[in-house]
Amino acid sequence: MNNSDRHKLLVVDENPAAINALQKFLDVNRYELVTTHDGEEGFRLLMKDPHSFHAVILGKSIQNITSIKLLHRINSSSNIKVIPVIMEADADSVEEMQTCIRAGARYYIPLPIEGKILPQVIAAAMRDQLRYSNAQKKVEETKAIGEPILRAEFSIRTLEEAQTVGNVIAAECPNPRLAVVGITEMLINAIEHGNLNISYHEKTKLQQSETWLQEIARRLTLPEYKERRVAVKFEKVASHINIRITDQGNGFNWRDFQNLDNKRVFDNHGRGIIMARSLAFESMIYHGNGNDVECIIPIA
Repeated sequence: MNNSDRHKLLVVDENPAAINALQKFLDVNRYELVTTHDGEEGFRLLMKDPHSFHAVILGKSIQNITSIKLLHRINSSSNIKVIPVIMEADADSVEEMQTCIRAGARYYIPLPIEGKILPQVIAAAMRDQLRYSNAQKKVEETKAIGEPILRAEFSIRTLEEAQTVGNVIAAECPNPRLAVVGITEMLINAIEHGNLNISYHEKTKLQQSETWLQEIARRLTLPEYKERRVAVKFEKVASHINIRITDQGNGFNWRDFQNLDNKRVFDNHGRGIIMARSLAFESMIYHGNGNDVECIIPIA
């Protein structure tokens, strides 16, 4: 693997033991670590070149600013908030984890750092970052066609169609780079968990075995699923954009996935709805059994 192919991680931490553990357990052929003890310096590095980092690892103790305040600053900056932030937290401290969750953290490394969970957490963040980055690159290539779209309806079945429709809709939004991440996350969720009935635990195993895409392709051919579609309605008015997504699945308890809880913080997926809401939508309104959702984007 060339140096250009490695994932570049910004580590903001003043704990030598934690930094040494990261260097010990992460494959140097896959990851390049840029370290600093200073939170202000870490933020400057991100803002200077936001596209150069694939993820940020925040230690419990950093200089000149707390980790929670730095997380808030990252999440409040539109050009870097899409970068996954991985927090270090004591594995046996539920209170500490809940504090991080409320602050908007989505990925966790339990302390003390050990070699089994660390690669799984980093891999999950890298998968998400790659998906977000690809979505943003594609939406930049999508140009609004003719007059602005005020109302449209789409019907999709595959992940490729989800990306195409996500690009078209995002191009009509105030911030296409953030909107496309949220929209495609919700469309993919409707296909995989809704129409194709892939459960949370099934996806955990599919991600571990790296067979998620193969299983999507397989289920799309099955008689019970191959005719199912996701309906997407787009409407743009003066104050906001409304995107309504309806799948043909059995629905789910969407309340369980509005926030990350300490039972799922180390899982290798399960952050799509949370990321969609935090990056793209002002509000999300679920109807019925959870297979019908309205996503609202304000127009400033």
